[in-house]
Amino acid sequence: SGSAGMYNGRSLIATAPRPGGSWRVVQHEGFHQFAHKVIKGHLPVWLNEGLAEYFGRGVWTGDKLVVGLISKGSLGRVQGAIKGDSLMPLGKMLEMSQKDWNSKLSSRNYLQAWSMVHFLVHADNGKYQKALSGYIRDLSTGRSSSAVFRKWFGSNTKAFQACYVQWWTRLPDNPTAELYERIKVFTLTSYLARAYSTRREFEN
Repeated sequence: SGSAGMYNGRSLIATAPRPGGSWRVVQHEGFHQFAHKVIKGHLPVWLNEGLAEYFGRGVWTGDKLVVGLISKGSLGRVQGAIKGDSLMPLGKMLEMSQKDWNSKLSSRNYLQAWSMVHFLVHADNGKYQKALSGYIRDLSTGRSSSAVFRKWFGSNTKAFQACYVQWWTRLPDNPTAELYERIKVFTLTSYLARAYSTRREFEN
């Protein structure tokens, strides 16, 4: 209830919640489909939804999906949640079940899960990427999520959350501005290349 889309193991369903919003839902649910078919192991709900949001926010240029974007609005919401002390404690987020997540869908939970994944992928020049890959790889074998998290990220969740908070609060106002400009160039290049290959011309 209240969801814009779902993947139930058989079907991928997406609605159009707003103009232009349906493709983002498809990308989000598409990751769930990928995780089910390829990773196979049980991903904790925060990671499953966080990764789905990460890829759902990506922009398709015509040739590739560009990920790692942070909109000004999303940055403001994350920093506002940190400042207002309204984030869920990391330990609780890590242990959250799918049933608890689904019982009351919260945009803040999606935001926090996405921001956690983004931190693990991009913070400190990719410092946590290897650990994140190892974490996902171990999860695919069916091992306990909390035990695997401690193995790769340590048992001090408060210290880990402090690093997350520090990184997000120190970001500039528009941290991925250059990436957005690159997307424009990639998209125009993709269209122009197709036009050239099909011998189409533009008047200006």
